[in-house]
Amino acid sequence: MKKVLSVLLIALLILSAAACTPNAEPAAPDAEPAAQESPAADPAQWKILGDIWAFESDGYGSEENRYVRIFKADGVYYRAETDIPQDVAEKLDAIDFFDETRETQEKELMKDLPIQTICNLSEVLLSQSELDALIGKTGQELLDMGFVPQGSFSTLEKVFCASLDKGPFEYEIEFEEIAEVDDNPNVAAVIRPLTVKSAAFSGLSQYCLEMEFDINGGRSLADYEAEFAGD
Repeated sequence: MKKVLSVLLIALLILSAAACTPNAEPAAPDAEPAAQESPAADPAQWKILGDIWAFESDGYGSEENRYVRIFKADGVYYRAETDIPQDVAEKLDAIDFFDETRETQEKELMKDLPIQTICNLSEVLLSQSELDALIGKTGQELLDMGFVPQGSFSTLEKVFCASLDKGPFEYEIEFEEIAEVDDNPNVAAVIRPLTVKSAAFSGLSQYCLEMEFDINGGRSLADYEAEFAGD
């Protein structure tokens, strides 16, 4: 089985379209209300995938018989992983992608699969106080700290704003200066001399669904800038 389910990616496209608009104010992690979840969030009790189906999922994907699910329980983001046996993988592949009951069928087939790893993603989520500490830093300093452009940007209202990934999360960074750019700029190059005006949490990054995931890792700046190497 080799397929990737794009629930998270669709959500990210919606977030990217709304990112950096003048009146948008993404909620900071500190300000998010605790979600009312059922059953109660107790990672020690999560043994099989069925134990986490009730929690709100922000994305899931599968590739080469490996399944990853991102979900939120009591305001905390988690990543669960498991291997999918070949017989289950074949049944999953047989489900019509456009079947309205596809997700229900998938859950039924996978509910008893043992969870092999649970990762608390919120351990590396920057608090608003940590984000406020970025004010006054240059874009180059952000890149040195591991921030990588997500791709979306805005030059509205005489400021430059960009979405930057750091590990499994995405942050909206507004800079003091305006920057004249084309339709597809190397955002890393643009922000290097700019000064941070504000920073806020905006959501999950695509990295959180990567099969080769490291909670202390993230997207590579070199990989991002390689896209512009021929320009």
